[in-house]
Amino acid sequence: MVDLKPCPFCGGSAERIELEDEDNFGGSVICCKQCGASSPVHFDRKENLYDSWNRRANNGGCNNG
Repeated sequence: MVDLKPCPFCGGSAERIELEDEDNFGGSVICCKQCGASSPVHFDRKENLYDSWNRRANNGGCNNG
């Protein structure tokens, strides 16, 4: 099992959800239990699912000045 980082927006815990609705059947997503923020839906290449949630931008940001 892969450890999921806290939500980047609210700090809440996250979980993996297997989608069963008609439009997204067979897809998987990581979703924040508190605010509902989610990763992109992954269908075929699910090995990237956890990375899409756990990856964070560098804190340095752009230097425009």
